[in-house]
Parts: sequence; structure tokens; C-alpha cells
Amino acid sequence: MEKQDFTNFVIKLARFYDKKDFLMKSTDNHERIKAWFWKVKDIPGGQALRDIYSRITDEYEYFPKNLPKAMKTHWGAWKNENQDKVIKQRQSVSGCENCVSGWINFAHKDEKTGVVYEFTCLCGHCRQIQHDKVPMKTVGQIEAEGGKVLMRGNSKPSVIFDNIDQMVHGIGEEVRTGKSETADDQIPF
Repeated sequence: MEKQDFTNFVIKLARFYDKKDFLMKSTDNHERIKAWFWKVKDIPGGQALRDIYSRITDEYEYFPKNLPKAMKTHWGAWKNENQDKVIKQRQSVSGCENCVSGWINFAHKDEKTGVVYEFTCLCGHCRQIQHDKVPMKTVGQIEAEGGKVLMRGNSKPSVIFDNIDQMVHGIGEEVRTGKSETADDQIPF
């Protein structure tokens, strides 16, 4: 699920349980929601999240003290009852049209200097790869931040890593790839 979906989920629960302290904007609430999100981010939004909300409000008399645990418990029950939907989700991951093998390559132009920087992040659409040190974004988030996606779907990446740890350890290091498939004149700025 997206972080905004989770934030809305928590707000909806807070309203249901009349937990006004969760409805106020504060650093503590922001950090709490952020920490909880990292524990449940693999739970999909949509129907599964709506069902988890219903199960929690039906079962708990008060706002759950350990919300991530309650969500994971009900997510497990939902998966067992809806195996046909979970299988469809897994099958659709391999053909994600927004990334290349779980990675999105994008560019961002520094308006002050005019320099275009290339970045790579994990795909927030299919979530094929999970790693806490690498940002995960959707195409919409990249574009909302002023970035331009460079590779999608069946594009061939110019750099391939043997595993995610190799990529993480190389962050900030110069990557020598030979001739880049994304020449300066092809960057969409």
C-alpha cells in the first residue's frame, strides 16, 4: 500500500475510536505512523485494506495498542480466505509496465544549475524488491516531484547488479557503464 493509504487508514480508525490525539499533526504522530507503515507496507491497499479495517473495528473495543500486529493478523486471515486474489497479484508482478525488474530509472533536473541527475528507486507499483535502505516510489510520485521516468516495461537497463546489496553498497559511487543508453539528448527536459 502507499503511505497515504496507510495514513488515511489510521485517521479513519482514529475517528472510529475517537482517538483525537492521532488526528492532530505532530512530530510524534508523524514518526509513529512512519514506523508503523514500515511494518505493514507490504499489505496491499484496496479491498484487503478495507477488509482489515472492518475486521479491526468488529473485533477491538479500543484502538489496537499494537496496530501493525493487528493488521498483519487480519491480513493473514484475508489472504487465506482470498487465495485466488493473492495469486493474481503475484502473477501480475512479473509483467509490471512501470519498471524494469523492480527498478525505476528516472531523471531530475536541478533548476538552479540546469544539471540533470539520474536516479534509481524501487518500484512502488509491483514491489518486487524490498529493501529498507533504498527508496520506493511510484511513477506518480516521481512525476509529482518533477522527475521524468527514463525506462519502463521492457526497456533494457544500462547497469545490472547481481543483487540489491551490491547496488546499495554502490550508492554514491561512480558507476562505469560504458556508453549509456540514455544519452544527454534523450533526457526529456
